[in-house]
Amino acid sequence: MRKRYFLITFAIITIIAGVWVLACKHPTGEGTIPGVSTKENDGNGGNSEPEIVAYLSQEEQNADYEHVDILFSGATTPQIPALTVTSREVLIAASGQSAGNVKIKRSPDLGMTWEDLHFTPENGYSYPFFINCHNGDILLGVTTATKSADSKTIFYRSANDGETWTKQDSSSVGLKTVCNNATDGYATYGQGITLRHGGNSGSQKLMFPYFYNAPKSKSSAQNGYYVGIMYSDNNGDSFKPVCEVFTNSYNNKPITNDIGSFDGSFISKIIELANGDILLNLKRATTASGNMFWMLSKDCGKNWDMTVSSNNTEIGSKYADFIRYEFNGKDIKPTGSKYALMITSYDKKSGYDVMLTDNDFNHGKPNEGTAQYKYTKNIPSASTGLYPAITVLPDGTIATLTEDSGDMYFRRFNLYWLTGGNESINYSTDTSVKF
Repeated sequence: MRKRYFLITFAIITIIAGVWVLACKHPTGEGTIPGVSTKENDGNGGNSEPEIVAYLSQEEQNADYEHVDILFSGATTPQIPALTVTSREVLIAASGQSAGNVKIKRSPDLGMTWEDLHFTPENGYSYPFFINCHNGDILLGVTTATKSADSKTIFYRSANDGETWTKQDSSSVGLKTVCNNATDGYATYGQGITLRHGGNSGSQKLMFPYFYNAPKSKSSAQNGYYVGIMYSDNNGDSFKPVCEVFTNSYNNKPITNDIGSFDGSFISKIIELANGDILLNLKRATTASGNMFWMLSKDCGKNWDMTVSSNNTEIGSKYADFIRYEFNGKDIKPTGSKYALMITSYDKKSGYDVMLTDNDFNHGKPNEGTAQYKYTKNIPSASTGLYPAITVLPDGTIATLTEDSGDMYFRRFNLYWLTGGNESINYSTDTSVKF
C-alpha cells in the first residue's frame, strides 16, 4: 500500500515538474526562460552562475520596440549625460547637473527598473563620462565644472558594476598635463573608448579626448580650440597625452601639436574602427552652415590626418556620441563588424538623430561616405543643442540618454525600430546574443 502511494506521489511530482519545464521554454531556444540568459560570466570578475537579464523575446525583436523613462529630472539645463553597460550586463547612467552634483543610477535588468547610487564627487567636479576597463571594472571620470587653467579630471573606479566607487588618484589628469598653456578645457562626456580590435586586441588600452582652449601662438591673444588624446596602456591605472603630429587637410603639412586649432568648434568624440584605427569627429556649428571635421589615426592616437572638412554634411550638428554595434567587444551580428551608431543634437534644429553606419563611417573617407548613414531615426525633443549619450545592450537593443526641457530621458529601442523593419535581431544566428 505504501509503495502504491509513493508511486502515485512520485508520478504527480513528475507531471508538475514536466509542465513547469514546458512552460518555461523560451521562443528563442530550448530550455531557456524569457528574460533569462543562460550565458556564463566571461571571466571579468563575476561568478560563473547564469545571470537574469531583461532580454527581449524573439517576438519583441521582430516588431517595433521602444521603452522610455524619465531618469533624471529637476536639474538646471544643460545636464551632461553618461551611459554604459558593464560586461556583467548592468546598465549605469549618470547626469552631471552642476558643480559637485553628479547623479548616478544603475539597472540590473537593462533599464526596466533603476536604483539610485549614493555618489558625491569632490566639490566643483561634474561632466561625467564612463570607460569600460578590460577586466570588467568601470571608470567614472569627472572634470572641473568651471573654466580655469587649473582644470582637472579625476577618476573613480568600480569593481562591482557601479554599486560602490573608489577614487583613483593615479589616473587623474591636470589640464597642464594635456597642454601647458591651455586656458580652460573639458574632458569628453558620455563614454571614452576601450581599444579591442586590430592591433589593439588583447591589450589594456583605453582612450578619451580632452577638449581645451589655448592661444593659437605665443604672439596671439586669440584662443583656438584643440583636442588632446589621453591614452592608457595599463587598464586606466594612469593616463598620458599621446598625440604627436596632426596634419591639416588645407596644406597637408604635419604640425607637431595636438589636433587644432579651430574657431567655434564643439567638443569632440572618438571611436575605434573594426581594424583598430581611431576615428575622431569634431563639429563646428556656430552658424547654420557650420563645418564637420573627421580625423583618422592609424597608430593608436599618435598621428592624425584630417580626412574630411565639409559644410555639406550634417549641417548645424552640435554634440554627438558614438558606439560600436557590439557588446563587450563582440559584434552583435556576424556580418556587422563595421556597424556603428552615432547620436547627434543640432544647433538650430530640435530633437536628436540616431544614425547607423554599416561601413565604419566609410573609414573617415569623404565623397558620399562618412556622413552617408544606412538608417536615421529622429528622437523628438523640444530642446536644441544639448548633450546625448548612447550605448548597446547585450540583446542588441540600443539605449540613449537625452535631455528634453530639463528632464533626462532614458530610451531603449531595438534594431527593428531603428531600421524601419529592414533589420532585426535573430537569436539563432546573431553571435553576441545567441542563447
